[in-house]
Amino acid sequence: MDEESLPEGMPSVGEMLDETFAVHRKSLQRIEESQTETNERLGRLEESQVETNERLGRLEESQVETNERLGRLEESQVETNERLGRLEESQLRLEESQRGTSEALSGHRELLEGIASKLDQLTA
Repeated sequence: MDEESLPEGMPSVGEMLDETFAVHRKSLQRIEESQTETNERLGRLEESQVETNERLGRLEESQVETNERLGRLEESQVETNERLGRLEESQLRLEESQRGTSEALSGHRELLEGIASKLDQLTA
């Protein structure tokens, strides 16, 4: 079909192809712009992921330090508990010794009272 036989007002094949190509060029341009935006977003996400990984690394290091401190605190607690046990044993021995001393002093007091009584009798 040649262009002369087209009905009046109908665009020529060349014009229709030009319009179709223009639409396709605009679509392609929008796709390219969208791809560019997507790539930029992806770049920002990758940067954010790197920052997140760095933060995570710092948090993990901090967790290791915290765990080490906790281990040292637990060791210190064990030592403190052992010392406390020794102090309690020492306290019990001291109390036992004080009871013995108190009993001895009571015995001495009774002896002294007996001696004082005999002296009073002798001097009376």
